[in-house]
This record gives sequence, structure tokens and C-alpha cells, in this order.
Amino acid sequence: MEESELGLRDYLRVVLKRLWVVVTVVTLFFVGAAFQTWRTIPMYRAASTILIERQTPRLTTLDELYKSTAASVDFYSTEIRLMQSRSFAERVAARMAAAGSGGGAATAGAVQGALRVSTVENSRLLSVTTEGTDPKLITEINNAVVDAYIEDALARRVGDVRALTTQLAKEAEDLRKKLDDGERSLQEFKEKNKLATLGEQANVVSTKLDELASGVTAAEKERRSLDATLDALKQVPADDPKILTFLEVRENLGIAALRTEEGKLQQDWNEAAKKYRPKHPRMIALQSRLETVRKAMVAEVKNVIDGLRARYDAALRNEEKTRQAFEAQSGAKLANDRLATAYASLSREVETTRALYQNLVKRIQEAAVTSSVDANNVSVVDRALQPTVPFRPQPGTNMTLGLVLGVVLGVGLAFLIEHLDNSVKTPEDVDTALKLPYLGHVPMMEGKSDEKDRDRVAFTDVKSHISESFRGIRTAVLFSAPAGETVRTVLVVSSGPREGKTTTSINLAIAMAQAGNRVLLIDADLRRPRIHKAFAADDAIGLSSLLVGESTLEEAAQKTDVENLAIMPSGPIPPNPSELLGSQRMREVLARARERFDRVVIDSPPVIAVTDACVLAPLVDGVVLVVRAAHIGRDVVGRGRDLLRAVKARILGVVLNGISQRRGGYYYGAYDYSYYQSEDAAGGGGKGRSSKRSGAAAAAAVDKEKA
Repeated sequence: MEESELGLRDYLRVVLKRLWVVVTVVTLFFVGAAFQTWRTIPMYRAASTILIERQTPRLTTLDELYKSTAASVDFYSTEIRLMQSRSFAERVAARMAAAGSGGGAATAGAVQGALRVSTVENSRLLSVTTEGTDPKLITEINNAVVDAYIEDALARRVGDVRALTTQLAKEAEDLRKKLDDGERSLQEFKEKNKLATLGEQANVVSTKLDELASGVTAAEKERRSLDATLDALKQVPADDPKILTFLEVRENLGIAALRTEEGKLQQDWNEAAKKYRPKHPRMIALQSRLETVRKAMVAEVKNVIDGLRARYDAALRNEEKTRQAFEAQSGAKLANDRLATAYASLSREVETTRALYQNLVKRIQEAAVTSSVDANNVSVVDRALQPTVPFRPQPGTNMTLGLVLGVVLGVGLAFLIEHLDNSVKTPEDVDTALKLPYLGHVPMMEGKSDEKDRDRVAFTDVKSHISESFRGIRTAVLFSAPAGETVRTVLVVSSGPREGKTTTSINLAIAMAQAGNRVLLIDADLRRPRIHKAFAADDAIGLSSLLVGESTLEEAAQKTDVENLAIMPSGPIPPNPSELLGSQRMREVLARARERFDRVVIDSPPVIAVTDACVLAPLVDGVVLVVRAAHIGRDVVGRGRDLLRAVKARILGVVLNGISQRRGGYYYGAYDYSYYQSEDAAGGGGKGRSSKRSGAAAAAAVDKEKA
């Protein structure tokens, strides 16, 4: 939720900051819409509605006999094209000229140019509109178009009915002849093929064919059964007892009698074997009789097998005979079916021709009735009334559209300009883009025309929020040193010119002096010095004369009207500033300044322009980088930062200069220091002294803590 609110505030800030862009674009669009509305000729629109009923004539070509063209989309499209055609426009113009309407202005071109025809969605209605600058003329054209269309529709309908009636009569005559020929061919076919009893004959053939099919199946089944039995009997010898397991053998009466006799003899043999030896005559006789019975049984089995083989041969002959009869009957059935199919085809053709003929006769009768009645499927729902108000231009809509488009494009352009602006604008830019600490900001000095007042605002207007900004920067600078260290020498630099580094260094020195510290402000900008102008000091003796040994520190340092603050002007501009600033003499000057003063603030040239700042940066306790908000690109500031880091300078942080206090600026400084503004309004001078004393106490506390 908090991130969302911050995002909305950022968007509002961008809009308010670029409000001039939004207002300019909105004004242009609004004025453009007003001008376009003013110069547009008023246009009027007359409208009427006609209905096309679904009950249109059903008389169409033979291929589309059952289609209703009035209900199709193509039908309505065709009608619209007809109404918009040149020939129709000429008929309307001629009609109006004959009626004396239109005042001679209703030409075919005027009719076509004014006419608009469209369908009404999900209905059978057509909307007919005419547009033009003369409301009376377009109304007369509209009503004339509707009347002419109704007359055309009726004429086309009657003409189509009559033409189609003639066509259908010719087609009906052709169908009648075709029907007569078909009936004659059908009768000849019946007589030629003697088809008077075709149905009874077909039933007899079908019944006999079914009987023969059953006979073929039974004969084949019997033959297959006998064949399988014979194949099985071939696998077993006739004297093998297993032969008796077959049903045909087991149920034979002769074999059954022999098996009974064999059983009785075997029983007698078994009883005799208990009494006699095998060579006994009784045993020999019984054994002989058993062998005789068994031989007779084998012979009987062979007789059974021969009987089965004879039955198989008879079954095979029966199957072949029955199959031949079935095939002959099938041929007869097919021939009969062919005759029936041919007869049915001829009958169906005759019936189809008869149905078409009867339908055409009915259509012809309907056409005769329709052609005698002046009925039309087109009617007027609403006739056109003369308009009193133009439909174009629409001032309200145009103004609203211009305003909306202006706002949208204006806001979009504002955000585009903001996106293309890569300058450092906010503390967040310092943190994210430059990766440097943020020391504070200096509001834009509005309403101060005197350059001297701007340079020394911390002294000339102690209670202002701008002065408080410098006191806040002073505190941030003092607290920026690591634990156990004290920032006593500070170098104030900028990446490029006109970023406010000199003003920042002067007011930072004043703020430190107001805190009770003995402060020396050194103008190390030996190319374009300005500090002596802010204090109305003499620039004849200064840093350059001190560095070349022409003066002492006491002579170069000049007192100011600010308590505890001394300045060292640049002195005469030397030909070799970088060599002087990087000399051993400069190190000695700074060492002696540290002995005599609590704080030393040094103003130097821009980092990128010359090397002076990079020469001084390693000699001081810390460097303050001044950046004018929304004035210089991030890449330029980043290059200045990199140059300082290359010489191992300790960058204490960044001061954003020139922050707008108005709504929509990058930082709402006016809100932060409203307390002091209220004191100014009340005229309370004591509060200013209290603020000064509190700043001094804070600075003293910092020094004590660092010590």
C-alpha cells in the first residue's frame, strides 16, 4: 500500500512539474476543436424507415424453387445497391422534377451524394437517410427515394411474376411430355416381360429358393458327418476293441449279437479253465468257438464300414444335386429381381415427373392469381420529417473530445519528457544512480535579485528555510566522518560550471561560523574566482600570492562581517593554477590553516573542466559534490565522481542545489521549513537567534563526540 501511494505521488509530481506542457497541449487541442467546430458547415440529416416483408413471391427459377430470397442477406444487400445506383438516382431526380419539388437542385448527383441506406440489425427494416446543408431539400429527396423504391419494387415484382409464369409454363409442357413418354415406356416394359403376376411369381421363387437352401445345408451337414466318421474309423483296426466305441458299430444288431455270444463263451471258457488244463479238449473247443465269433465280429465291422462308405457316396451325390438345383433357382431369382428393379426405376421416374409437373401447375395457378393483384412486400414505417437541428458539428462532443485528447497527449508528452530527462533530480537519484550519500538540498533562491544576497543568504536571511538548508548540510557534513575522526577541511566541488558550488561553499562556511567555529573560507578557483565579490574584499592578496611566497597566512586571510569567519581570496590569477595547488606549499598552507582555524572550507573549479579539484581532493578530509537538480545529466555527474575516486578522494556526499519549492518540483522544501516561514510571518526575531544557538550547540556536540 505504501509503495502504491509513493508511486501515485511520483506521477502527480511529474504532471505538476511539467504542467506547462500539459496546459499547452490541452489548450492547443481545445482551441483546435473550437476552431474546427466554428469552421464546419452545419449538416442536416433526414431519416425514414421502410419494411420489406418476408412474404415475398415464392416464384423463382426451378433450381431455387423452395428458397425465399427476401429473407437472405444477399437480398437486402442487392436492394441497397439498387437504391444507391446511378439509374435509380436519375429516376428519383426525374420524379422530383416532374413534381416540381427540390427547386431544381435535386440532380442525380445530388441524390447519390446525399443518400445513405443501411439495414437495421436483427430486423427486416431498411434505414434511409439523406444528408446535406439544406434541410428542406434532403427531406424531399428522402421521401422521393422511398416512393420511387416502392414503385420500382412493385414493378419489378409484377414483371418478374409474369416472366417467370411464362418460363414455368414452358417447363410444365416439357414435363408433361416427359410424363407421357415415361408412362408409355412403363406399360411396354410390363407387357414385354409379362409382369402382370410379378409379385406372385417373386413369392414362389423366393419360397422354393429358401427350401433348396435348407436342403443344401442339410445334405452338406450329413456328408460332413459321414466323412468325419469314416476318417475316424480308418485310424482304428477292425479287430481292435476300440472300434466298438463308435456309435455306428456299437448299435449294429449283428455285432451286438456276436458281442453277447462272445461274452457267454468267454464266461464258459473262464469256468472251464478252473477245472481243465489248456490242452484239454473242452478248453480247445471253447477257444476255437471264441476265435470263430471274433472273426465273425471283425467281418461284421467291415460290413458296417462299407455301409457307411456307401451312405457317404449317396450323401455326396445328394448334396451336389441339391446345390445344382439351388443355383438354378438363384439364377431365376436374380433374373426376377432385375426385372423388378427395372420396373421400380421406371415407376419412380414416372412418379417424380408427375410430382414435378403437378407442382409446376400449382405454381402457374398461383402466379396467375398474383399477377392480377397489385400487392407489394415493401411498406413505409416512418416517413422523413424536416430536421431542425444539424447533426454536425456537435460543439459539446468536439470540445469534450479535444479536451480529453489534449489531457491524454499532454500527460503522455509530460511523461515522455520526464523519461528522456536523465538529470539528477531527487535524493533517490543520488542514491540509486550515483551510489553516493545524500547530504541535503538547497531550495531555489527565488525573489533574490541581488547576487550578494544569494551568495550569503545564510547570513543575510538567517531565519529563511534556505539558511536552514545550509545548517542541515553543515550537520550532515560533520556527521559524515567515520567514528573517531573529524572533518576539518572540506573541498566543495561540482562536475560542471554554474551548479552553485561557490554559493554552497560560502553559505556552508557561514553556517559553520554561526555554530561558533573559527572558519577559513579559501577561494581555490584560481581561474574564475568569485568569493571576494560576495564579501566585497580585496583580491590583490590571496591564495596565489601565499603559494608563491609573496604573503603570509595572516596577510592572505581577511576578516569578514560574519563573526568567526575569515576568507582567503584567490589573489592574482596565476598562469599555472594546477601546479600551484598541487605543490608542497599548498600542503603547508592547509596544515597551518588547520592549526589556526577549526574548519577550513575550500571552493574549487569544476572537476571535469580542469584538474584543480582532483589535485586538491587528496589533501582534504572530505569532498562535497554539488549538483544542480534537473540541470546536469547523471553521466556527467558520474564522470566527476569517478575522477574524484580515481585520486582516492573521500567523497562525503552530494548536495542537490536549486530544488524547486513549488508544487510539482522534485522536493517539497517549503513544507519541510514551514516552521521558519511562520516565524518570519509572525516577526519573531528571537526564534532566529534560538535557531542559531541551537545550530552552534549541535556543531559543538559533533566536535566533542569526534574528539
